[in-house]
Amino acid sequence: MILKSYIVENNKDQLFKYRFFLFYGENDGLKKILKDYVKEKNEASETINLFQDEINKDNKKLEKHLFNTSLFEDKKTIIIHNATDKALEIIENIDEIDESIKIVLVSDILDKRSKLRSFFEKRSELAIVACYKDTEITLRNYISSELKGFKGLDHETIKIIISSSNLE
Repeated sequence: MILKSYIVENNKDQLFKYRFFLFYGENDGLKKILKDYVKEKNEASETINLFQDEINKDNKKLEKHLFNTSLFEDKKTIIIHNATDKALEIIENIDEIDESIKIVLVSDILDKRSKLRSFFEKRSELAIVACYKDTEITLRNYISSELKGFKGLDHETIKIIISSSNLE
């Protein structure tokens, strides 16, 4: 299911209708915000960070985390960084993955022909969020809302923050 990034930014809780997430694009700041939000909301679960390269070298590593139960934690959140189309092999068997496991895939830009992107877009139980570069208007709104109540925040300060942000 395709979720628009500006809608997700305004209501992050809608992400939790889904167990699997794909955050992709060039806006690393937004991907980090969304990934951190998922981790924060799943605070009671064990968080496992993996990189696609690690999984490519040793595919048993991911299987170990997916199919072994923990004595200490009931739930798991697995975050796969730098995900590529090879991650599709994991997600294709979603029916076999325990309900208590959430999987977050974080990727750079994926073109329209990407198998991973296409798979997430077509399945209603999977969430995909494209994280495009921010515009000055969206950054201005974001800064104003996040720093609301901060003394000394004026238009000049906001301009300085935006100019040094590289539109992220």
